[in-house]
Amino acid sequence: MRPFHKNRQFKIYGKWLAVFAFMLTAFFIYQNFLQKAYARQVVSWIGYLQETDMEHVVFFTPDEKAYEEGSRLMREAGYEETGKAYLRSSIVRHGRTFFCIAVLFVCLAGAGVELYLTKRKENELLLYVEQEKAAVYQKMQGQKEYIQKEKEKMGVYMENISHQLKTPLTGSLLCLENLLAVEENERKRDKLEKCIRQLSWMKEMTIVLLRLAQLDAGKIWLKRKRENLTFLLKDCIERIRILAEEKEITLTARFGQEYILSCDAFWIKEAVENVLKNAITFTPQNGVIRVTLEQDGRYYEIRIFNSGKKLDENDRESIFERFYQRTDKKENGFGIGLHLAREIIRLHQGTLKVIDTAEEGTTFQFRIPQLIAKEQSYEIVSQD
Repeated sequence: MRPFHKNRQFKIYGKWLAVFAFMLTAFFIYQNFLQKAYARQVVSWIGYLQETDMEHVVFFTPDEKAYEEGSRLMREAGYEETGKAYLRSSIVRHGRTFFCIAVLFVCLAGAGVELYLTKRKENELLLYVEQEKAAVYQKMQGQKEYIQKEKEKMGVYMENISHQLKTPLTGSLLCLENLLAVEENERKRDKLEKCIRQLSWMKEMTIVLLRLAQLDAGKIWLKRKRENLTFLLKDCIERIRILAEEKEITLTARFGQEYILSCDAFWIKEAVENVLKNAITFTPQNGVIRVTLEQDGRYYEIRIFNSGKKLDENDRESIFERFYQRTDKKENGFGIGLHLAREIIRLHQGTLKVIDTAEEGTTFQFRIPQLIAKEQSYEIVSQD
């Protein structure tokens, strides 16, 4: 709990200091008025004693005539100024010290009481705020734990379902492929090929769902070790080359160095391949895909360019959302690959985004914290 604020202390002390000054000022003004009235009363008595006795003087109300007579008598005796000064000083001395001490004590006591009450009120308020914060935090922690448990439970369910679907789908595909191999009827062969394509799509979907379930359940554990990032990218390119050849896409890759990265090779390749497959999907026939790897400060930067349609600014983040489908997409897909790729790179403390370039097309940028690098050039150029 934080200490009592000093500004508030100064305000309380300042207020009571002002009260003290006001009361002293009022007292001095009243004393000045009182001393003038007392001096006038005494001088009037001196003047009135010339005409009457002491008994009448006690109950006498001074008037101007008696005051003038008293002043004349004091002037003749040589005491006019000194006498009036003595009378006034007697009033000033009387009670001033006591009054000042009493007022000072009252103001100090008032400031102390107000300071104590204010501190007590603020401490009670701070205690209440801390209790409320603790209650809210505890409630949020409970909700977070509940959501995490439900997320893990859902991930386990999806993982189990994916595993359960994968086995019968694989068996069905083998059976259909065997039937296709011996079938001679053209019409039946077309139907078998269609069934095989659909089952293959379902098999891929179960794999994607399995990856997604692992991500949601927090079961993606990175097994980091020193990997050659250049060779990992080369392997990814070789694995998706056949897809590029089907669309007669020119695939180029240039890496100026061999880079060593501390990472999980399986998941890095999963992320890069997902982006490469997306690039092939949206690259037109006879288009271009270009992969580059460079060092930028303390990061490795991978860029994957495709000559497809240039993305609008609004779509550059939307494409990474789960199950997002672009309106210009003709091929069937799941809308999960780019989302999974970004999450994998995020687990490696890196970033994945679409950047704006002068070229007409789309450029994906990976930025991953580096480990070490050694000089060695590497270049792949493939054109079909």
